[in-house]
Parts: sequence; structure tokens; C-alpha cells
Amino acid sequence: METSILKALRAGRREQAIEDMLYAYPGLIEPGLWQPRRQVALAPDSRSDLLFEVGNRVVIVEIKRDIITLAAVRQIERYAGLVTKKSARITGYLIAPELDPRAAMAMEKSRHRLSFRALGIDIPTRIKVCRHCRRPYDERAERCPGDGSRVVL
Repeated sequence: METSILKALRAGRREQAIEDMLYAYPGLIEPGLWQPRRQVALAPDSRSDLLFEVGNRVVIVEIKRDIITLAAVRQIERYAGLVTKKSARITGYLIAPELDPRAAMAMEKSRHRLSFRALGIDIPTRIKVCRHCRRPYDERAERCPGDGSRVVL
């Protein structure tokens, strides 16, 4: 049975459903990320779904509805090339339910640090939020991984 976020993705809300969740809870992508910017125009025809600036590091997030293809890897590499912050370390996250093997090989060869995050596996599609530490976590977990609490918002 598909989870509600994946159903919304496939039924037409596309990337918006996941983008909304990751904008609200960016720590699901990587612990410590916060204050993302949405739909950042890096050029007239290039918009990153989410963009973070953490010190001298820029994190670009691209979300896809079905599968990360070679075109998606080229897209995030193009975005990385458009980042105007000189001497920034650039990290890219490609988020989708699946990863094409050719895209995986291209990610390994990229000069930027690119990572794939699988929806429903690496990034939960249904979450609970701990009442004590306020961290989101996969609803399938019995306790908050942050503090062990079972009390949720």
C-alpha cells in the first residue's frame, strides 16, 4: 500500500507535496539543515526546488515525482554551476522514489558531491513530530530517535 505523500506525488500534486514537507522539516534531508529557500531562480530558466546556505556550503535539492534520470543529474549539475557564491562547497540531493542506474553512475563521476535520497526509505513520506525535541521522524518508528519519547504532536 502506498503512503499518502507518494499517492499525492503520483496523482498530480507532483513534487509539491514532498517539497512542502521538506521545507517544513529540512532535517529529514540532512540533520542540521534549516531555513531553506524555495524555488530559487539561479537563472531565468533554472529553479532549484530547495536551496540552503550553511556557512561556506550551498546545498541544492531537486525533487522528482518518479525516478532520477541522467537528465536530472545534469540538471542539478547545471544548477551547481550557476551558484554565484565563490569558493562555496556544493552538495546536491536528488530525491525521488527511484534512481536510474545510469544516473547513479553519473552522480559518482560528478565533481560535486551528489547524493540520492529514496522517498519512503531514506526520507519518510509520513512523519510524526516529537513533542519534546520537535524533530520529525518516520511514523513507522515506535519512538523518537532523538530522545526516545513516544509523545508526538
